Amino acid sequence: VKDYNVGDVIRGDHRVITVRKGELSRVYICRQELPGGNFAYKALKTFRFSSDEIGRKLFERELVYWARLPPHTNIVQAKDADTVERLLVLEHVRGPTLRQVASKRPVHPRHFLKWARELADGLSFLHKESFLHRDLRPTNVMIDAENDLRVKITDLGIGKPFDPQAASHTIIGTFTYMAPE
Repeated sequence: VKDYNVGDVIRGDHRVITVRKGELSRVYICRQELPGGNFAYKALKTFRFSSDEIGRKLFERELVYWARLPPHTNIVQAKDADTVERLLVLEHVRGPTLRQVASKRPVHPRHFLKWARELADGLSFLHKESFLHRDLRPTNVMIDAENDLRVKITDLGIGKPFDPQAASHTIIGTFTYMAPE
């Protein structure tokens, strides 16, 4: 997976304007030259794993999960994918993460209630689609500054389809945000 920098061009007409680095991925915020608009390209950091094959499988799994989901106002939408360069093309949400908002000052009760309701709506939608996020935390919740401060759940990378008949003993996610069950 190529490492892009600000100013680089991805897929011919998407210029990188910001680079964000997560634990398992890099996200490139790009502006499309024509017709215009911003997109987020997510690239998996394969060097964190024991082999490139594991990284490829994780990327393909996330791609399949996101592509299967119908649109929902509280879930970041997948737009496209580049399987050669292993880039997942996502809707760009302009705004901070919930963690960034909450770390600056207490959240106003009106916003707290609105965001809690929207977060519950997004999770309910994922569960109705038989999907478990498995890493819901404040850094994986965006606040969309351009759409009435709407909550958008992102990062389905370690999520999985839910099968109530299959027992799973795998513990995965961010420990401090895991449910106690």
